Amino acid sequence: MPIDNIYIFYGLWGIAIVLIVVNVWLVIRLSKIKGFEKLSHQVDDVLRDMEDVKWRLESLEGEEQNDFYYSKVVRYDAFQDAKGRQSGSILVLNRKGTGFIITIINSRDRSATFLKEVVEFKPIQALSPEEQVLLNEARKA
Repeated sequence: MPIDNIYIFYGLWGIAIVLIVVNVWLVIRLSKIKGFEKLSHQVDDVLRDMEDVKWRLESLEGEEQNDFYYSKVVRYDAFQDAKGRQSGSILVLNRKGTGFIITIINSRDRSATFLKEVVEFKPIQALSPEEQVLLNEARKA
C-alpha cells in the first residue's frame, strides 16, 4: 500500500516547525557570541530554503490528484469452453477518476487484449459487463 502524499506533507511540515524553533533558540543563544552577524545571514539562508521547501510541498499536494491511487483486478471465464478464469480486467484510476482498463480475453485457440480509456469515471469506449462492474465499484470507493 503506497504512502499517501498528505502524510508526507504533514510530516515535512512538522520537521520544518521543529527546525524553526531550534533556529530561534539558537539565534537567541548565539546573539551574545562574537561573529553573530555572519551566523545571522546563515540563518536567513536556512529560512529562505525552508520557504522553498514549503513551496515545493504545496506543488506536490496539487500533483497528487494525478497519481494513480485506485486499482482493482477481476478474473473471469469469458467463454463457456474456457474454464479456470483465464480472462481478466484491471482498472487503474487517479483521484479524479481518470485512467484505463486493460482486458485480456483468453479462449482455447485465441487471445485478445483491449485497452480502454476512462475520464472522470466515464468510459470513452463501450465496456463489457465485467469492466462496467469494475468501474461501478471504483465510483463507490
